Amino acid sequence: MDTGKEVLTIGEAADFLRCGRSTLHKLARAGRVPVSRVASEYRFLRSSLIAWLREHEQQASETPAPVPTAASIATGTPVPVHQPPVVQRVVDRVAAAPLTEIAPAPRRHVGRGAKLSEAVKSEIKAEILRDVAAGVKVGEAVRRAGICWSALHVWRKRDPAFAEALQRARGSAE
Repeated sequence: MDTGKEVLTIGEAADFLRCGRSTLHKLARAGRVPVSRVASEYRFLRSSLIAWLREHEQQASETPAPVPTAASIATGTPVPVHQPPVVQRVVDRVAAAPLTEIAPAPRRHVGRGAKLSEAVKSEIKAEILRDVAAGVKVGEAVRRAGICWSALHVWRKRDPAFAEALQRARGSAE
């Protein structure tokens, strides 16, 4: 791997840094790693990469402790005092909220070929009709309900009453 070359291609630099080529491309595009362009290709100086690594290592050792997670808040782990005021306010708000408010309800997604009971289908259809009647576009209502477009089209074909109700809800929203 180590050829001793001073000028490295993206692949050689990625090998040198022991990261993926796509990661290095993102860093180069964002200007977060020292890089030059030759024609349309990136070129890296080995010495610049070594200096960048040393600087990056030094900055990493000087950064404050990470922001506490929801789990650490739930268990009562103390919040570090060096947090910026904005972060501290968010942490305080989250710590005061009940866990049911922090964790959203799990989302459902109904894909093609999913087997649903009639009760669940009726619930989803009612949810879509409520949203559309409230002025939400059909596409957004479908996304919110967690079903795919193909399921909606099948339901429209197989259930003319639902198709008609959806049309009425659309009309009342306009």
